[in-house]
Amino acid sequence: MHAVHGAANCADLQNWPQTIEKGGWRLTNVWPTEQETEAPADVPPAIARNFIQAEEAAVRGHRESAGMTYRRVLELTLKDKAPEQKGTLEKRIDKLAADNRLTPEIATWAHSIRDLGNESAHDEAEPTADDIKDLAAFTRIVLEYLYTMPAKVNERAGVPLPVPIEGD
Repeated sequence: MHAVHGAANCADLQNWPQTIEKGGWRLTNVWPTEQETEAPADVPPAIARNFIQAEEAAVRGHRESAGMTYRRVLELTLKDKAPEQKGTLEKRIDKLAADNRLTPEIATWAHSIRDLGNESAHDEAEPTADDIKDLAAFTRIVLEYLYTMPAKVNERAGVPLPVPIEGD
């Protein structure tokens, strides 16, 4: 069981470590714990930076900002992967899907990211927490599919495959 043995007013919280020490208190734990946010491996820096911003906005409950930024991540990603494709994000998604660079399922997710991102930017209604969780998951999967997995495959290129054992 945990007990709170003191309180501080809002003005004191601007310098909370000093406030605690001056009061003779000892800080043993802080909740919630701060979590380090990372983009998937092998994502270009500008895209990773935007993904981290979307994740941090989502954690803070800034759902409109998170929704718009996840959409931005998708847009930057598809511009990076298909710079020759001009036009809207919708056209880029469709082109990459037609070229088999996105699976049909991932293209559907990409359209969901685009739609929810657009709603975050243009609708009065705030996206739901579940919408943002889905956007986060879908965006991470798109990044892993387009950057992380190809890098892992390339890393293993030239590595001999295991030889099957006789009788297997």
